Amino acid sequence: MSNELEAFIEYISVIKALSKRSVDAYRSDLEQIELSLNKPLISLDSKTLFNLLSQYKNKRTLNRKLSSVNAFFDFCYKNQFVDEKKKLKFSKISKLLPKFLSYQEIQNALSLIDRSTIIGLRDYAIIIFLYATGARISECLALSKEDIEGEWLYIRHAKGEKERIVPIASIAKVAVDAYLNELDKTKEYVWQNYKGDRLSRISAYKITQKY
Repeated sequence: MSNELEAFIEYISVIKALSKRSVDAYRSDLEQIELSLNKPLISLDSKTLFNLLSQYKNKRTLNRKLSSVNAFFDFCYKNQFVDEKKKLKFSKISKLLPKFLSYQEIQNALSLIDRSTIIGLRDYAIIIFLYATGARISECLALSKEDIEGEWLYIRHAKGEKERIVPIASIAKVAVDAYLNELDKTKEYVWQNYKGDRLSRISAYKITQKY
């Protein structure tokens, strides 16, 4: 890894405080280019980079790598590693409307859940919680009991390591409280599997798909 690339990785890790997944993605994209051409990334011209990246037929993959390259060159320009800022243009992708569930579809799913068991209470609570708060699944699973205060949710593990506060609809708060009342009080995290361990991302996915 070139010195400039190493400095960039340190910058996005420490100063920008990006998630480990994001940092790893930047590192993978940019190291791959340097290894492919056996040259420091900073020394490559736009034509060479385009020739290399043109092998990616998937536009989303191409744009992700272009984004990594542009972020790197922006960093180099701002830190005076280069005199001229390079910027590669993105490939156009047709925009699709996001898929979402209607209110009635959510209600239909919730009506299937047997809330006479703690697992049923959990499944009901997590689905209505996700719908009511708009939290990302990673934010939801990282939730601790202390993050819920009254009708407000403190998301302390948001994207980019930032925090935000969002309201919780009363129906979701009631569902979460009913579930928490049946939990082992010694555990600080909210979403648990049948063993009392923290619920995994795969398990959360299976819960939503089940209903």
